[in-house]
Amino acid sequence: MEKEFEKFIKRAKQITLSPDEKKKIRENLTLFMERHPVKEEAPTRPQLQKGSWILYQLRLKPMPVFAVIAVITLMVGGGTSLAAESALPGDALYPVKVSVNEEVRGAFAISDEAKARLAANLAERRLQEAATLAAGGKLTVEAQAEIESRFNAHVEKFEEKANKLAAKGKANAAAELSSNLEVSLRVHSQILGNFAVETEAETEADADTDTRVEIRPLIKAIKIRIDTVEKTRANAETKVSAGLALDVEAAAEGKLKAVTNKIAEARRTIERTRGSVHASATAEAEATLKLAEEAMTEGKTELEADKFAKAFISFDRAHRLAQEAHLLINAAQRFKVNLNDNNSGKYGGCPTPRPGMPNWVCSDGSVSGPACEDGRWVIKQCPSSVGTSTETETENETRGEGKFRLKFEF
Repeated sequence: MEKEFEKFIKRAKQITLSPDEKKKIRENLTLFMERHPVKEEAPTRPQLQKGSWILYQLRLKPMPVFAVIAVITLMVGGGTSLAAESALPGDALYPVKVSVNEEVRGAFAISDEAKARLAANLAERRLQEAATLAAGGKLTVEAQAEIESRFNAHVEKFEEKANKLAAKGKANAAAELSSNLEVSLRVHSQILGNFAVETEAETEADADTDTRVEIRPLIKAIKIRIDTVEKTRANAETKVSAGLALDVEAAAEGKLKAVTNKIAEARRTIERTRGSVHASATAEAEATLKLAEEAMTEGKTELEADKFAKAFISFDRAHRLAQEAHLLINAAQRFKVNLNDNNSGKYGGCPTPRPGMPNWVCSDGSVSGPACEDGRWVIKQCPSSVGTSTETETENETRGEGKFRLKFEF
């Protein structure tokens, strides 16, 4: 514990602000003091000297983050750091948000799981900022570039820690975290896609009055990351299926409780917002929630049969779908958009033509290859083999009785 604390202190001392960030903070603090003067008739000279000394300290380099926080606390009672939480790219307090508040949280994230969770939260946070700016027509080229850069860095950090978790025997935690991030990225892609459609329509109507920038490059970046996070999840689930995860039975039982609560939460959200959001958004959320309930039922059957790995994966999928329903309906209410228009046919069956490749039957009876799952084409893989193949097994494979067997469906 003592070593972890020393490591935490060492990392904290390395967190510093750039000169531009310090300048913005200093300007904002000065403005705050001008608008909120100390209500004293005659400030004493020592007090004035102390205030000047504090402002002078902001110019020192390097400056540990805890010193910056101490200065802010002394001058405005911590209000600046708190106010920065709602700051957006381009705001004076945004450097405080990303270079102070978020860095402090990173210093407290000690384990790989905590670091992965924080990275996922920060990636989602960047997309929430983009959606908020896009909704107000304030997503500038500079803001979009900064958001995309930080977003990619967060996801890369997440994947690094998630893969590390899976390699350490915590594949169930890696799969769960990846699943949650994946669905969040999908929903935010839909939200921004809706704004992109609106922007194009406004541009066609009056090119001279539209001030919003093209946001499809950011959407493209999100979709690329959706694919990489999905692969991270699939790899973790493959390890779970192969029995390489620790205490998968307890993980499956815990996931059942989590998905039960998430489905109930999503159901309450749908009922609460019924009539206040577009009818198609409600219909899509309900369809998604139905898929979640079906996946949960499937998982319960597997759990009763002591197929704990398969049950965990089914529950994880159910949780992902329930979370998607919850996020969809919340986004429809917050941004007053009809997300269904930008995603027609998503839950009405997979698009045609089907992928031009066959399915294979794995040694455990499962099927690999292209599969229509929740309205999307996915490529499923056979669980990784534990151990090496024998000569007899190779002969059986030749006769179609081994690890893989062609299953013609196309």
